[in-house]
Amino acid sequence: MELTIKPRYFDDHEFALEREPATPEEESSLNAFLALDHRHRLADTIHVYSYYKDFQSAVDGEDGLDAEMGIPDSPEAIWDHVRPRHLYFKTRPEYPDTIFIAIMAACDWESEHGLWLVWEKGERLIKAGPYDSHVTNRTAYADEKMAGVVYASSDQRFITRLTDTASVP
Repeated sequence: MELTIKPRYFDDHEFALEREPATPEEESSLNAFLALDHRHRLADTIHVYSYYKDFQSAVDGEDGLDAEMGIPDSPEAIWDHVRPRHLYFKTRPEYPDTIFIAIMAACDWESEHGLWLVWEKGERLIKAGPYDSHVTNRTAYADEKMAGVVYASSDQRFITRLTDTASVP
C-alpha cells in the first residue's frame, strides 16, 4: 500500500510519501514541513515563478508555452500549474546533521524535467528548479558562490536567493 501525505503547504493535495521516517531527525523534518501552510507557499512564490519566467523566456513563451498553459494572472497563480507527486527524505555528506525534504512535482511549463523543491530540515525552501536530485545549488554546481541561491539560472534576471522570500503574515 502506497503511503501518502496531505501537506497544508499544498492545500492538502494528497501525494506519495517515499517511506515512513526512519530516524527521529527524519520525523522531525517531516513534521516541520507538515506545519507549513499556504502562507509559507506564498512567501516562496518568487522562486517557482522565477523558474517559470526563465523557462518561458528561453522558449519564447508567447509563441507556444503561453498559448499552451495560459499566462498566470499573478505570480501566486503559478501554483495552479504545480502538481506535487512524491516526497523524499534526502541526506548529503556535506551536511551530516541535516535532513532535507524534497518534493518532485509536475509543472505545466516544463513537462520533461518538472519541478524539484527542497526544504532544509523541512523548515525553509532552499532549492527550486528542474529535477536534478541535488539538495542545494552549491552542491549541484560545486560552487561556493551558489550558497544561498534557491533558483539558479544563467540569466541573472531570474536568479533567486534565500533572502528573496516574502515574509509570512
